[in-house]
Amino acid sequence: MLLSFNPLRNMTSRDVENILDFSENGCISRLQLVYRMLEKHDVNIGIINSRRRSAITGCDWEIRKRENASKSPELAKLADEQVAFLNEQFSRAEDTGTLLDAILTLASAIFKGIAVVEPIFSERGLEKFDCFDAWNFCVTPGTNHVYWNPKGLDILDFEDKLKRIDNTNCIVSLEETPIDAFVLPIYIRSAFGEESW
Repeated sequence: MLLSFNPLRNMTSRDVENILDFSENGCISRLQLVYRMLEKHDVNIGIINSRRRSAITGCDWEIRKRENASKSPELAKLADEQVAFLNEQFSRAEDTGTLLDAILTLASAIFKGIAVVEPIFSERGLEKFDCFDAWNFCVTPGTNHVYWNPKGLDILDFEDKLKRIDNTNCIVSLEETPIDAFVLPIYIRSAFGEESW
């Protein structure tokens, strides 16, 4: 439903002000949809996103212990066991293709302001990561508590109506001044004309 909605179509300067007012109060769903359209249609953001993706996908990952981490043989052995365990866990997530998705999603917070990833565990340990769209969340200003907004609704008093995300179960990345926030006024000015802003 939300994926077929283009918030930039027929948008007025009043609509933009309304979206920004809601986002200042933590309801970021429509702002995130605007950011999504910006990232799809703005050439500069598209180039930056493409370069970021290439840089991330071109990297290999490795879990290793710090050099000279411990002089104690017992602690060094324990560190080696931890490295082996973590490599096994993350390799399983890599095999499902979700490790890279999780890394790319978390890296997108620098553009969108928020990224949320949930590690999924089984009896064997880490299996995969689930990545969520940024418009499915609200964030309380000041405290940065994140709330699940599955329908992407505009809700100002969301703290009483939505479920708070437990940071022990999800990986949440928040960026106070996302790049898209700087590009948005430029895009709007070019769309509406300088005189409207």
